[in-house]
Amino acid sequence: MMRMTLLLGLALLAGAARAEEAWEFRCPVAGAVVRFEGGRAIAYEGPGEAPLLCRVAGRRTPWVLGAGGNEDPLGRALFETLRGFFPARPGARAGLPPRDASGVGASELVFAGFESVDVAGRPHEAARVDFAYRRSAERRQRLVLWLDRASGALLRMIYEDSGGTAPVDARAVALELP
Repeated sequence: MMRMTLLLGLALLAGAARAEEAWEFRCPVAGAVVRFEGGRAIAYEGPGEAPLLCRVAGRRTPWVLGAGGNEDPLGRALFETLRGFFPARPGARAGLPPRDASGVGASELVFAGFESVDVAGRPHEAARVDFAYRRSAERRQRLVLWLDRASGALLRMIYEDSGGTAPVDARAVALELP
């Protein structure tokens, strides 16, 4: 009994140590495809011209973390906030200061740690990244991403926008790696 308790304790410590390891995002390899509920898909074409930017089929500009375009103010703010962020440990934070007294342009990013995300009945260890951005004095946007720890592929995304855009909770139903 004592031996079993000791082995269980060691296993728990090993898992906790792995969760505290620094993690660095990397774009999914060319040919990786994530399929989401509702029929949408992301087909990755490999890394873009700068760290954190991933080439995605059918998109003229690379996507930040392979999750959203960097031509949109939200994507640009995410990209700027992430500069120099990785490698990061769970709990790491970054942000941009506001551009004016109303708070416009302020962002906050948190690497919340690792969580299990189910894709087609299989658990995937995913890095959770929470991002909040103040787009205008009246408008706030929030993005929560779960990125596959092994491949970097987007497994789930929650998007909220106080500007009236309908919230999104996109969940992967398939992950195809070459």
